[in-house]
Amino acid sequence: MRLRSVSAALCGVAATLCLTGPIAQPAAAQEDVRKELRLNALDGKFTEVDRLLAEAPDEVKNDPKLRKELGEKAAMWARRKDGPEKIPGLIAASEHLATAARLAPDDAEAALGALDHRIELVKIQIEAKQPTRAKEHAEWASRTGEELLAAGADTPPVRMSLAAAHDHVAKLAHKVEEFDKIVTAYGRSADLLVSCADTAKNPAEALGGAARAYLDLSTFVADGRPIEEETRDEEALRKAIEVATQACETKGAQRDQYLVHFLALREAHRRKLPGSHGRPYMQELGKKEGVDGLNLHLPKAGGWSRLSNPGEWDMVIERKHEDDTSAVQVMIRVWEFSQSFGGKTWDRVEEVAKLRFDEQKANDFKDVATTIEPEQLDTGKKGPEIWHFEIAGTGDGRTRRVAEWMMMRAKKDKVTFQIRLIDWRSTPDLKEPDIVEFLRLALDLPEPEADDDDKKGKKPKKGRR
Repeated sequence: MRLRSVSAALCGVAATLCLTGPIAQPAAAQEDVRKELRLNALDGKFTEVDRLLAEAPDEVKNDPKLRKELGEKAAMWARRKDGPEKIPGLIAASEHLATAARLAPDDAEAALGALDHRIELVKIQIEAKQPTRAKEHAEWASRTGEELLAAGADTPPVRMSLAAAHDHVAKLAHKVEEFDKIVTAYGRSADLLVSCADTAKNPAEALGGAARAYLDLSTFVADGRPIEEETRDEEALRKAIEVATQACETKGAQRDQYLVHFLALREAHRRKLPGSHGRPYMQELGKKEGVDGLNLHLPKAGGWSRLSNPGEWDMVIERKHEDDTSAVQVMIRVWEFSQSFGGKTWDRVEEVAKLRFDEQKANDFKDVATTIEPEQLDTGKKGPEIWHFEIAGTGDGRTRRVAEWMMMRAKKDKVTFQIRLIDWRSTPDLKEPDIVEFLRLALDLPEPEADDDDKKGKKPKKGRR
């Protein structure tokens, strides 16, 4: 009977163990597991780390401090690698840090690390020409980032990193099949950046990034759905200009912010967006850099570079922006009245202008598409005498538009200023905002009037460029 009772007791203990699960490990044993996990993470043995975590008690696997340490050590391992070799470490780092942020929702540092490491993965896969994998990482970052942000990891750096994730989603998604997804992703990216601008370390950078996202959204919609019923492109473009202007007016604004502002203005010009949208931000050339007698300013957005060897000209500038395949050349020369062209001295501005127009039209163009005959600009009674002409067509197998302005302020100055522009692009346009502002300041012209569509409030047809 006694043996039977002991046996029954043992069976009862076994049954209890089956019901209650494994006995909790002593603290010393748990610390041994933690140590082994750290060492494996640092050595890049991420499969072993996953196995140990699966077998570890809840006190270990759900320890936010440990999971953050594992993420940091995985990131340390990845930093010792190059290119695609980093991938296992970055995946492990982002997974562990995301888990740490879920376990400790106020740990914004862990959340930020999870997003940043995953975005680095996106860039690696893009460079490796693996867009599908890059898209998967971007979607993980956007999905996880929204979860962690909502849970409490809400700081400007987290918002900015999450905005970057959404931007990658938009750029990597299928342009037709995922149209609305792209629109949402661009919009969310922009909104996140705007929302943290007041508290971000660099507000101008946040606003500039938002403006770029709005501009990308506008361009995507305009190209994908050029129909009258679609208005999200115009709404986004107006936001891009508004936010870019705020960025440029914010302390610490840099070239990137001025550039996106210009690009938005140029897009508004190309689409003939009704309304007045402002002018590019310019900076004056100093006396040593400029041309004496001319009020020369170049855009803060950059894209205008002065050539070191101007030849027969006093100054030659090439104007080429990020998406231009060819340049616009700007040439400037100061002519003394004693000098001449075609037998006409440069104080006879009207005659020189007509001679130059006829000579170029006859000799420099094989086919002439359009012209603006030499005309005197209205500068008022006391304004300078300015003559202007344009010729567009083909010559030497290339399309180009040539325009010249000749200005004589007063006879007593004994000089005439010549500004010559050549637009070599396949679709020349010398009325783009930075070109117009450069000429306006150089020639002391009044601000340009709104075009007829603006005056009448007419909305141009979609696709009109």
